[in-house]
Formats: sequence, structure tokens, C-alpha cells
Amino acid sequence: MPKIKYQTSLKVQALTRLLQDNEPISSICEDLKISPVVLGQWRREVIGGLPLVFDKSLKKAEREKERKIDELRQEVARKQEVIGELMEAFTLSKKKPGAN
Repeated sequence: MPKIKYQTSLKVQALTRLLQDNEPISSICEDLKISPVVLGQWRREVIGGLPLVFDKSLKKAEREKERKIDELRQEVARKQEVIGELMEAFTLSKKKPGAN
């Protein structure tokens, strides 16, 4: 059975009705034509992601990771530049008459 891909707006609508409006799962599922199992999975995903919303250390860790990625990209660019200069010098040394 192929997996159904639900639109984000449908997920938000269903979860808002469930978590904010306290509507019964059966009513939501019947109106939106979704399975109670699917709605339960969405609810677990949202609740499982709550620490990311409130934990500043996780946000700091994400910023640190991005900073490190930028540093590594800059380092790679510098190394590529050095390699290019070395290759150019090597090529020129090969072209000089009397060079080994």
C-alpha cells in the first residue's frame, strides 16, 4: 500500500483541532478523512520536537555547527588556492628549458 503524503496545512489543521481545541480524535479524523493512527503519529512527532523549541542550548549547538561548517569551507577554499598555486608553479617549472 503506497504511503500517502499529506499537505502541511492539513496536518496543522488536524493538530490544532486536537491539541488546542480539544476535539475528539474520531471527529477530526472523520472530517479530514485521515486515520486515527496517522493523527497519533503526527501528535507524537510534534510533542517529541518540543524540546527543540524551548532548549536554548540546542539552538546554540546548531549555531556552533553552522559556524564550524563555515570555517571548514573557508579552510577548503584556502587549500584549493594553495594547490592551484603549486600546480601552476609545477607546470611552469616543467616548461623551463634546462629543467629536470
